Amino acid sequence: MENAEFQLDRVAGKWAAALKRDSAQVKGEIETMVHEHTTSPGGGLFGEPIVNVLGVNLALRTRARRNEVPCLALIAVRDQG
Repeated sequence: MENAEFQLDRVAGKWAAALKRDSAQVKGEIETMVHEHTTSPGGGLFGEPIVNVLGVNLALRTRARRNEVPCLALIAVRDQG
């Protein structure tokens, strides 16, 4: 979750520029996508929240197709090892 939040400003900035929209609004939309694709092990009883990066990237790609904007600045997975 920290990695996705860390990249949120960069990703939102790129999308906002491509869509010619306010970056704060775009950031909120992408943040919602990240939260929609986040799960917590054991129903939140233990472990860190996990972001389904593929799910977020597919949601961003779907949005790009709807807006006819090239798919760019996807959230990346950082190696935890």
